[in-house]
Amino acid sequence: MTAFSVMRIPTKQIGKIAYTGSVSGGAFVLGEVVTGGTSGAKAVVKAVDTTNKIITVNKIYDASAGVTKLFVNSETVSGAGGASVTTAAVNAFDIEVAPIKRLAEAGWTREKFIGKITLASTGNLTFASSDNSIVRASGSWITDGVVAGKVVSIGNSATSNSGSYTVTSVASATKVIVSESVVNETLTSPAVAAYKRVTTEILAAIRSERTAYQDWFIAPTFTLTVPVDGNYVTDGYLTFTLVASEGVNIDVSGGVPYIPLTIGSTARRAIYTEAGSTATNKLFKYLVVGADADLDGIVVANTVTKNGAVFADDLGVGGAKTISGAVTYTVGDTSGVLVNAV
Repeated sequence: MTAFSVMRIPTKQIGKIAYTGSVSGGAFVLGEVVTGGTSGAKAVVKAVDTTNKIITVNKIYDASAGVTKLFVNSETVSGAGGASVTTAAVNAFDIEVAPIKRLAEAGWTREKFIGKITLASTGNLTFASSDNSIVRASGSWITDGVVAGKVVSIGNSATSNSGSYTVTSVASATKVIVSESVVNETLTSPAVAAYKRVTTEILAAIRSERTAYQDWFIAPTFTLTVPVDGNYVTDGYLTFTLVASEGVNIDVSGGVPYIPLTIGSTARRAIYTEAGSTATNKLFKYLVVGADADLDGIVVANTVTKNGAVFADDLGVGGAKTISGAVTYTVGDTSGVLVNAV
């Protein structure tokens, strides 16, 4: 058997609101705020399932102004756009959030197990050593969310097959193949649980899907590519590329950002240029003028001056999230970037 320890990573609550009847007054829109008519609770819509009549929101409570307001059953929930429904049930569930990022940054690459999930009724379990399979008499591994890589724990301590098993494949709704050896045996209605396995691949998937949850935001990181060594003369451009770890939007309606430069002893600015920029590669350019001269390499600031511009993480689903902090990076060697060196 594989020995393991259960690790619970702090979570943030997300909610599902089941409703009765049909949506009136239009349709709920992703990203809009909904309000409970009785509770006064507010939340942001993250998904709408009209087939199963479920609205997923970023939380089921509103703790603003020091008062906790919880969505309740049988109340009218209205969207900012006018859509409304009557709640049938309000449920909370958890997702792993920001602490996962810190684990990843710390080089956490080994597999861990978190979040015990009790499975639906399985009835009897039959173990077969011929193919290391576990077959359940009722219920569905697939419906319960068991996939390759997930760990299944069998709770009957008195049996030969008690312990935990890593699923290598799901052969059918009732049959899984595990990586550990099993002994031929049929257990009568054993206690069974599954554990979510978090690996570096899952960390990446969670990061890419974080936009479904307003409460979790990881700002991108930046690097700066400086001009290649050479002598830049009048009417030539010094071009810098700000490279983001993920897509970034720059709203210049409030001002155009720039990178401060020092050429010789004179302060200059490499201005953000939309033309040629991409989601992850932002161009900043400075046009050399006749008065510029630097014989020992220009100096480049390690922070973009936003100048009223708004940088936002290009999330896509649910809208962008503003990057309120400084846009910083490490500046490479510019001792060979000369200006009008004649």
